[in-house]
Amino acid sequence: MSHPIGNVRPVAAAALATSCLLFMAAPPALEAQEPGLIIGVGNVGIGIGDVPRLDGIRLNIRDRHLELVRGVNVTLWSPHEDAEGVVRGLAIGLPLTGAAELSGVALAAGVGVDRDFTGIGLAPLGLGAGGDVRGLVVAGLGAGAGGDLNGIMVGGLGLGAAGDVRGLLAGGLGAGAGGSMRGIAVGGLGLGVGQDFRGIGVGGLGMGVGQSFRGIGIGGFGLGVGQDFRGIGVGGFGLGVGEDFRGIALAGFGLGVGEDLRGLAVAGLGFGVGGDFRGIGMGGLGLGIGESMTGIAAGGLGVGVGGDVAGLVIGGLGAGVGGELRGVGVGGIGLGATGIRGLGLAGVTMGAGQARGLMVAPAYFRIDDEDGLLRGVSISAVNDIRGRQEGLVIGIVNIANELHGLQVGLINIARNKERFPVLPLVNYHR
Repeated sequence: MSHPIGNVRPVAAAALATSCLLFMAAPPALEAQEPGLIIGVGNVGIGIGDVPRLDGIRLNIRDRHLELVRGVNVTLWSPHEDAEGVVRGLAIGLPLTGAAELSGVALAAGVGVDRDFTGIGLAPLGLGAGGDVRGLVVAGLGAGAGGDLNGIMVGGLGLGAAGDVRGLLAGGLGAGAGGSMRGIAVGGLGLGVGQDFRGIGVGGLGMGVGQSFRGIGIGGFGLGVGQDFRGIGVGGFGLGVGEDFRGIALAGFGLGVGEDLRGLAVAGLGFGVGGDFRGIGMGGLGLGIGESMTGIAAGGLGVGVGGDVAGLVIGGLGAGVGGELRGVGVGGIGLGATGIRGLGLAGVTMGAGQARGLMVAPAYFRIDDEDGLLRGVSISAVNDIRGRQEGLVIGIVNIANELHGLQVGLINIARNKERFPVLPLVNYHR
């Protein structure tokens, strides 16, 4: 299929050549064609006025009866509202031009096309097409397509397409697509896409996508995606994703993901994930995960995980895990989990339903209830094992409801021993 822009020169050249040959072969014929005049033979030559059909050069003030021009159409103003003409070739407006359909090159301060535009449009004021646009459009103020855009559209202030966009959009203030977007889109202030986006999008102030996003998205202030996100997302202030996120997320202030997050996430203040988290997450103040976590999570003040954790959790003040922590948990002041398997470190206090491994809390360590279990080593000023102890505790005061191991401390209490349940320095029971 030949490119529409490539057809402009042959059509215009053929029309001009034919006109010249006719002039050379015989004296020019003047043929009145209401409401215009043709200098040529038949519908070939030079048309002056509102000539309906012409192959050649057509000059008119404002089109009303235009049907078809193949060649060059020059007007002073845009067509009447009821005009239904088609231009294939070059359309020049001094200052405005247009047609029902236009294929070729349009040069005017302003260009208006009722249906489809195909070719190259250069308009210092603006260009608008009621249907699809295919090709290159550059407009000083703005440009718009009532249908789809396939190609490149640049507007000094803003531009938009009601349908899908395939190509490049660049608006000085803003750019928008009512349907889906494939390609590169840039809006000086903002960028909006009603459906899916695939490619690179940049909004100087913000960017919003109604459905899913695949690619790189940057919002100077914020970035929001209604459904899934795959790729790299950057929000100067914040970033929000309604469903899953896969990739790299960077937010100056905050980050929110409605469902699962997989990848790297960094937020200056904090971020929250409604579902599972897999990867590396860092929040300047805090980090919250609704379900399970696998990887590394660090919060300047705290980290909270509703489900299980496999990996490393670090909370500047504290860390809390609603399920089981398998790996390493660190809390600047406190650490708590339903279960801990691995290494638990707390600046002051630590508590768990069950603990297996090494637990260190300078002030206080506790196994919460009678069904709880410590299997391993605990080092704390006070070791309060309200369930079963299997292993070693070292502290000042050590208490175990059910001791099956060794207590080393100033005061050692084993409530399941019949003889000598309280001993100084060392207490042992099998």
